[in-house]
Amino acid sequence: MFDLLASQEAIAFVGAGLSAVLYPPWTALLRKLRVEANKIGKFEPPAGSTEDDPLLFADEIQRHFEHHDGNLDRYYEILGQQFSLTEKGCTPTHEKLVCLPFKGYPARDANPRPNDREFMYHNRLMMDELKLD
Repeated sequence: MFDLLASQEAIAFVGAGLSAVLYPPWTALLRKLRVEANKIGKFEPPAGSTEDDPLLFADEIQRHFEHHDGNLDRYYEILGQQFSLTEKGCTPTHEKLVCLPFKGYPARDANPRPNDREFMYHNRLMMDELKLD
């Protein structure tokens, strides 16, 4: 493994778990949104809408905000607070990971990229430009 890393030909496949320490899990996010929704008016999700289906439940909370506020400003402000970067934007684990000599750090998500190789190269350039103290 060390020889492969030293060759700078290894590719790091990093899963979503690495960001888990930076962002709230679904349950915590829904709990926070529900508390905030109840501050503007009693939030009673329709029958069949439970936290067991987080996307549907989040949609219902969003509708609640829009109904009571006439817009989604407060809803998006709460989401912005929950998903804003930490002061440093990463953890010591993230810093150590990007300092390893991987050739690339590809990521898979819902937005398909036309060329993963191009993404890895672009991603590597961004990693190289990252200044860590």
